[in-house]
Amino acid sequence: MGKAYTTRLRPSADRKRARLAASLAALTAIALLTLWPGRGETPRGFSWCVACGELGSVDVFLNVALFIPFGAALAWGLPFSLRRVAQALVASLVVSTIIELLQLSVIQGRDSSLSDVVANTLGGALGACVDHEGEWSAAMWRRLSWIAALVVSAVLALGQWAVQPSVTRGPYYVQWLPQRAAYVPFNGTLQAFALDSIQLPPGAVIGARALPDELFDGRLNLRARVIPGSAPHGMALIARLALASGELAMLGRAEDALVFRYRANGTRAGLRSPIFALPGAFSTNGDRALQLEAALAPGRVTLSATANHDFQVARSYVITTARAWALLLPWNVAVAGGGALFDAVWLALLFGIVAYAAAKSRVRLYAAWPVALVALVFICLTSIAPVAAARTVWIGVIAGAALGFWLGARRSAAMSDVA
Repeated sequence: MGKAYTTRLRPSADRKRARLAASLAALTAIALLTLWPGRGETPRGFSWCVACGELGSVDVFLNVALFIPFGAALAWGLPFSLRRVAQALVASLVVSTIIELLQLSVIQGRDSSLSDVVANTLGGALGACVDHEGEWSAAMWRRLSWIAALVVSAVLALGQWAVQPSVTRGPYYVQWLPQRAAYVPFNGTLQAFALDSIQLPPGAVIGARALPDELFDGRLNLRARVIPGSAPHGMALIARLALASGELAMLGRAEDALVFRYRANGTRAGLRSPIFALPGAFSTNGDRALQLEAALAPGRVTLSATANHDFQVARSYVITTARAWALLLPWNVAVAGGGALFDAVWLALLFGIVAYAAAKSRVRLYAAWPVALVALVFICLTSIAPVAAARTVWIGVIAGAALGFWLGARRSAAMSDVA
């Protein structure tokens, strides 16, 4: 009798140990990402603003995502209940409050705000909602699959809107070799800077009437002539066309790559601006004059670098919803040759979530419809601006959907065997 009793308790004890180990691992990751000193001096005072600042939406998204693993770890092996979610919410609130107090009084270079506390707490609660035991019914999973399909479709549609250029009517301020925080100095010389046929001397203010009409349709062509100099140890700014409240476009350098950034619709919503890179643009002699060009048109970015007639590098990128992941990053990342791979991973994640929920519904033919809805939305969006490297992107879509179906069906079968 005693032996049987011990055997019956062992799974529960194993789950407790697994839950404790997962919680400690999640807390360690949170501590490493939030308690490491940042650059600069810590602002005095606590910000009571929620989702504010130039990258307010990015900060909220990242803080929610940061605490989802912690909430999921706290709920590991427990049946779903409101009490489980409430416990994770309170624990996340306590941990987040401690972190913000440390950032406010001890850790240098970190901002402390109410926005972080709210987002962290929400992330922990969402993590506790993750299904660990498969106790939801097939009917519940069917409803959830349609909810997931609608949410992912909305994400794709918003992503298509967010990456498109956003041009407001000036005035625009011309900045040569600006020095800004988080950037290093450009080691070369800027000799000329122009927007289409309009020369942009340093410190000039360009009114809306002097700008070409094509600019307000999302078309611009920036050109610069530089002496490259030595490679910087980081990202350097060459020239900017700035607004009073931000930036319209920028040319820069990261090692041997030309970097171009433009103001997008998502930038107005507190997301990061898209950044594209042309590798090898500065691989020529650092003392030679180099002609740089960045052309932005609806749905496409083209970058080029030319030195006389013996050196030329060029590359084009298509701008679609597949590239929306770049707007959610915590730091400036220039999309270069590997961008198509990240596009595929982003779409695989979105399609995989829908496919997983659909497969858990345990109705094979029915399960395909939510995924078909998302695929139809994606096809409609990409028909507006065809996806570059379509093969890689569609491989990601198919692989994500297949993996989601496989994991969902496999887990459903495992739960049925246990039952």
